[in-house]
Amino acid sequence: MLTAQLRDLRSVGLRVAACLFLEEIFCPFLEALPFLIGSPFRWLFLKFTARRIGRQIFIAQRVSIRHAYNLEMGHHIGINQDSILHCRGGVSIGNHVFIGQRVIVNTGDHHYAAADRTIWEQGAFYRPVRIGNDVFLGMGAIIMPGVTVADGTVVAAGAVVTRDTDPYSVVAGVPAHAITRRGAASGSSAGSGN
Repeated sequence: MLTAQLRDLRSVGLRVAACLFLEEIFCPFLEALPFLIGSPFRWLFLKFTARRIGRQIFIAQRVSIRHAYNLEMGHHIGINQDSILHCRGGVSIGNHVFIGQRVIVNTGDHHYAAADRTIWEQGAFYRPVRIGNDVFLGMGAIIMPGVTVADGTVVAAGAVVTRDTDPYSVVAGVPAHAITRRGAASGSSAGSGN
């Protein structure tokens, strides 16, 4: 009897199946490589598996990127260690984006509303995540399925983003909500490097 995952593979195209196979074989090895050695190899692997991948992308060790066939990345992106990008529903990342340590970008979740059936029986759903240009995702932030993180957004450490953000907003909390806008506190040295 085939598992649900193997049944899913029968319904996908050859490119997707090949990408998933390559991820299973190579990603554990690539993820373990130290930053300076591993980042160019991780970028090169994504050149073959992702939908679109830009220039000057730096990927630290222990970053897990799965279902890369549904990943689009612009230019000048840094992804810090222990982050997870689950791209099955589609992930689009703009230019000049910083992703902190242990960030999770998730495109899938489970249906659970019916109490007369197990969560297992209710299945899963997938929704795309879009991350705009000039975005910073702080350490431990979680981006939930279907969310658009607008251009210029800063997501505070530990925030759980469950809905779209406004451009140039700073969001924090669980669930995340806007606490200020970039440039609003012109006298503050927060985030200025001072």
